[in-house]
Amino acid sequence: MKNAHKEILSLLNEEFTRLKTKNSSFSLRAFSKRMNLPVSALSGILNNRYPITKKTGEKVLAALAIDPKRTSVLLNALQHRSPSAKHPSVTPEYIELRMDDFHMIANWYYFGILSLAETEGFNGSAIQVCQRLGIQLRQAKSALERLENMGLLVRNKTGRLVHSGKPYQTSQGIPNTYLRKHHQENLELARRSMEEDEFEQCDFSGITMAIDPAKLPEAKKRITKFRRELCQFLESEQKKQVYRMNFQLFPLSERKQKDKK
Repeated sequence: MKNAHKEILSLLNEEFTRLKTKNSSFSLRAFSKRMNLPVSALSGILNNRYPITKKTGEKVLAALAIDPKRTSVLLNALQHRSPSAKHPSVTPEYIELRMDDFHMIANWYYFGILSLAETEGFNGSAIQVCQRLGIQLRQAKSALERLENMGLLVRNKTGRLVHSGKPYQTSQGIPNTYLRKHHQENLELARRSMEEDEFEQCDFSGITMAIDPAKLPEAKKRITKFRRELCQFLESEQKKQVYRMNFQLFPLSERKQKDKK
């Protein structure tokens, strides 16, 4: 039998897609109420961050009105996982961005479009992208085409571009020059926001510390964990706007200087 977790997840995605097709403004919050689950829990399941427990499976299958016999089989499969799978780490199906891929979409607005595709009212048009993100129409058209070719955006049953629902990650070996260019753009966006946006819409803060450099590897892990948890919290309900969050941790003292030739 098909893996129980995957089958229930597939049922959830199918139902959410069906409801969104009928009503484009149908939100994750509304769907969570139908499934009798907290929004954050449902978001984590749909994004393959949380496993589906027997208790969660019972709620989902009841809400979806799945046949009792099929429900019993699926719940039995969830209940009789091996002890080591009690809290399994669900590995999402990532789209891996290779060096050439990352080079082509390193500009900030590519990732902005991917997030915009998850917001309410996104219609997949270049004109809307142009207006919402403040980029040129030719940039929007080119970016939408490229993201579709890479499988990061897909077309639904009505032919409209939507987010693929798959997370992406960069492969090893992305040259520092590409990453530096990408982060330089992010810093420029932050500078522009500091000058143009109301402070109530943003958060700019910093702290200077005297640290033990040996703790940097653990610090990076904690930053990653915090970043993901905050992202999950902010994306757990209605998605209306696109935000960018940057973290900077860098040395002020005893910095290595490049050799001057």
